Amino acid sequence: MPNRRSKFEINIEILTEIQNGCTLPTRIMYRTNISWSLLCQALNTLSTQGLIETAYDDADKRSKKLYRITEKGAQVLGYFNKSRELVETRAPSLY
Repeated sequence: MPNRRSKFEINIEILTEIQNGCTLPTRIMYRTNISWSLLCQALNTLSTQGLIETAYDDADKRSKKLYRITEKGAQVLGYFNKSRELVETRAPSLY
């Protein structure tokens, strides 16, 4: 049985994809391997918390919705990555 991801892990993956330049919702959905409804919920939560912001591509006649990471979102992602790095490199071996 595959490991299930928590909402926190999914949110971190979404923030990472947006920071890496994936700004279209459909692409974010495919790269994070989640359903459309779960993506919409997560994007709404991240937006409400001020971690991402919505932008629109005016060059496209269909006015595509894009997502950008905010400074606060980049800080949260940085703190998470730093803490994960500390845990992985300094964890004592139990075996």
